[in-house]
Parts: sequence; C-alpha cells; structure tokens
Amino acid sequence: MLNIYICEDEASQREFLQDCITHNKISKNDKVNFIGAYGTPTDLIKSLTDKSTNDIGLYFLDIDLNADMDGFELATYIRKYDPRGFIVIVTTHSEMLPLTFQYMIEPLGYIIKDSKNYIENQINDCICKAFSRYETLINLTNENKTITFSRGSRNFFVITDDIIYITLGHLTHTLEILTNNSIFEARGNLSNVYKLLPSNFMQISRETIINLDFIEKVDTNTHIVTLRNGDSFCISHRSFKSLIIYLSKRDAIVIK
Repeated sequence: MLNIYICEDEASQREFLQDCITHNKISKNDKVNFIGAYGTPTDLIKSLTDKSTNDIGLYFLDIDLNADMDGFELATYIRKYDPRGFIVIVTTHSEMLPLTFQYMIEPLGYIIKDSKNYIENQINDCICKAFSRYETLINLTNENKTITFSRGSRNFFVITDDIIYITLGHLTHTLEILTNNSIFEARGNLSNVYKLLPSNFMQISRETIINLDFIEKVDTNTHIVTLRNGDSFCISHRSFKSLIIYLSKRDAIVIK
C-alpha cells in the first residue's frame, strides 16, 4: 500500500493540501491510502508505529512546523521507519531547499507555496511520480527478494540473488558486499543480515556469508570453499557438515 501523510502546522494550509490529495484520481486507487494530515511531527510519528512493513509512504512536509522538530529533522526520522518512502518538501522558504542535501533525505520533489493552482498541479505530479515508482518497486520485490543496506544516511536495495558474498568490513559495524555488478561497504551486523536472507545463503564463519548458488568447489581437506568468481573462504567446523550435506544434493558442485 502507498500511504499518504501530511505534516503542516497551519490549519488552513493543511486542509487545502488534504483536499488536493483526496481529489486526486490516483489517490482513489485501491493501492493508495490517505492516512492523515497532522499539525505536529509528534502526531505523524505516532501514526508510523502502526505501519505495515510492506507499506510505503508519500510524505508532504512543511519545513517550519513551529515545533521542536522541523521538516528536515522529521524527514530524517521518517527514513528510520520508512527507508523506501517518498518525501516532498512543501514550503515558503525556497532559500532553505539546499539543506535537503545536507540532511541527505533525497526528496521526491519540492513545492513552493505559491498560487493554489500551482500547488495543486505540483501535488498531482508528485502523487503520479510516487505511485509509478511504488508500482515498480513492488513489482521488483515480488519478482526478486530484496534486502536493504544503509550507507551514511542513505538506504538502498539489493536483489539477494545478485549477492555473491558478504563479509565483515574494515571498520567496526560495517559489511563488505560483493554482487554481480559491484562491491561496496554498508553499515550492519552480519548475524542480523543473515536472518533476512533466503535459504540459498549460509554463514560459513563469523566473518562470512556466501550465496550457495555461486559455489564452484569445496576442498574437504582444507575446509576451503571457492566461488565462481575465484574468491575462496575458510569454512568453520560448525558450518562444514551442513554445507557438505547441502552440496551433496547438487551434482554441479565439485567436492574433493
């Protein structure tokens, strides 16, 4: 479900934004749900605690909310609950828009409070973009399992079938992920990530998780597994027996 939220402290502006959204044709789609228009960041945040893990939000946020938290800080907070969400900044303060790069919130768009016709057109455009991207993301997720990684304040998605292996990074609480197309570092805990991966992955040691579909051969004397890209890893004694049982059912794997 694509859930739509508003956070605007001025009641008249809040009502106008809500009217624009609820009269939008896409908002009437059964995949879209208008959750509510909130006057404070606290009220919006409370509503996020009920969010399903499969839901994605579209957030229209004012910058100056006359609260302890401004729109940029609220957007940063939202990212913790909804890393895939779409954020739209709605404001009279155009000079503050460059701060979106400082906070690295990756907004879908900016709406400057101008004429009502302009604002309504911009809202319609943002809803259209968000819904299109939402459907693309959901289709991708349905066809290929994805996993989310964090790097800095940014979150990004990787198709699990593309992952060759994951190892501990050079810095504390970092991981190194090798895929078919790239290698990168991200924040994370190896054991926690392993719990999110499908059954074709195995944690073969305290330092490494491998995609079993990429195994080329296993040496039973040295307890070393070699992957199709040429990289090799030692297998812990605890994991070795489980790995051999799994691989014995797959004729393409060389076990020596």
